[in-house]
This record gives sequence, structure tokens and C-alpha cells, in this order.
Amino acid sequence: MELLADQLTEPDDRSRSDRVLEALRRLSLMLEKLLQLSRAEAGIGASSTSVDLLALVKLLVESFQRSHQTATIELRPSPGQSVLMRAVDPDAFAIAFNNLLENAARYGTAERPITVAISADGRITVTNAVSVPLDPDLDVYRARFRRGQTSKPGSGLGLAIVDKLIAQMDGTMILRTVKLPDERTGFECELSLPPR
Repeated sequence: MELLADQLTEPDDRSRSDRVLEALRRLSLMLEKLLQLSRAEAGIGASSTSVDLLALVKLLVESFQRSHQTATIELRPSPGQSVLMRAVDPDAFAIAFNNLLENAARYGTAERPITVAISADGRITVTNAVSVPLDPDLDVYRARFRRGQTSKPGSGLGLAIVDKLIAQMDGTMILRTVKLPDERTGFECELSLPPR
């Protein structure tokens, strides 16, 4: 479709091809999330082998910033923390964590950084400023196909996927509203992964 669109010269044809391309991109994103949900439903989160989540989070943040160059992510591990070993499937954790970063980049305030804090007790929080009102009951965002007030593309599956995968890792996901240092409202998702 992109090749065809490049060959069109009439403005009306070009406009229609742009709409088709946008629909195909939305469909591709939805398909990706449905495949992730299918993998989560298959129970891929648990593992008997320990993984260093601190190193994995650093790698995922670097990868995300390369592909989302307008996003700024501040990584804040606990002082002196060098490892965070947990028995989780690294691919399943990567799916969950990337969904949190995607949500923060998509629904957060563009000029504000995304903060990722990691504590020695296994809590990983992703916080972003928001400029639209949040539902007073933040747990509604755990439901499939439930999205906040936005016109940005998305499937409404990201947090449902995270919730399912983290539960399989014997962890919990907590959603909360926080006040940021500049008095803005922030949305925070905390993953808690206790040692087994």
C-alpha cells in the first residue's frame, strides 16, 4: 500500500490511500496486542530460572528509546543496587514492561519524562504526567479494550496484558494517581515481584 500511495498523483487518491494506510497501521497494532494477549493467556510468565530484572529493564529502556526518540525516560534504581534477581520468563516480562512504556509514551504528557524506579524489594514503577482526566476508579484500565480519554491510536489491551503476565509471575500490578514535583497529575503503575 505504501508503494502504491507513492505512485498516486491525484489529491483525492492520495487522501484515500493515506486513510487506508492508517487503518492498516491500526489493524497491525491491534493484531500485535491480540497476539500478546494470546501468549499471556497461554501462561508464559512463570519460570524456574532467575533473571536479573535490573539489567533487563536497562536493556528494554535503551531499546525503547532508540525506537521512540521523542520519549525521555529517567531510570532510577535504588542507590547501590546492582542486581534484582527474580524467577520470571524474560520474554513475558519484556512484553509486560514494554506495554507500560508504550502506554506512558502514548498517553503521557509529551514534554514530560517517563520515570522508571526500581527498588531492591522488587517494585518497579513507571510514572508519567497526564494532561487529561483519569477515571476515578483506575482499575477500570485493567479491563480489556478500556482506554482513557484520548484520540491517540491504541487497543485498550496493554494493561490487561501486563496484569495477566505479572500475575503469572506471582506479582501484583497497582495503578495509582500521584502528584508530581511540578504539581502535575501523574499516572503510576507499580509492578511488585517478590522473591519466590
